[in-house]
Amino acid sequence: MCGIVAAVSNRNIVPVLVQGLQRLEYRGYDSCGVAVYAGGLQRLLTGSYALCLLDYRLGDGDGLQLLAEAKAQKCATPIILITGDTREETDLAAMEGGAADFINKGDVKADVLERAIDYAIKTAQTLQQLHAAKKGPSS
Repeated sequence: MCGIVAAVSNRNIVPVLVQGLQRLEYRGYDSCGVAVYAGGLQRLLTGSYALCLLDYRLGDGDGLQLLAEAKAQKCATPIILITGDTREETDLAAMEGGAADFINKGDVKADVLERAIDYAIKTAQTLQQLHAAKKGPSS
């Protein structure tokens, strides 16, 4: 089983997240509550999660900062940034920072979330397999 971690949001998106995660349960995905910046980064860096759903506004930091810290520490877990900030520069910063996807909170619906989560996890798994194949068998 793999896990999914989500970060705190200013708007209550938990019902939508839970609905989307429930739709993924039949595929063997588990979910792991909601975390704040520091706790979320620490949990994310354990490598125990298949995905991170990350809010842009986190109170004691922002999602782009957490994304940068996670990627600087070689975090392989795919991260989807979810935000109410509709500016194109935020979208570009997320994607250039290594986010697997960027979802506007106004567009968050269970099917959109399900598709984004499924795609991000499958893409990350494929990349891991490609990196492992490139390294070849250990001697």
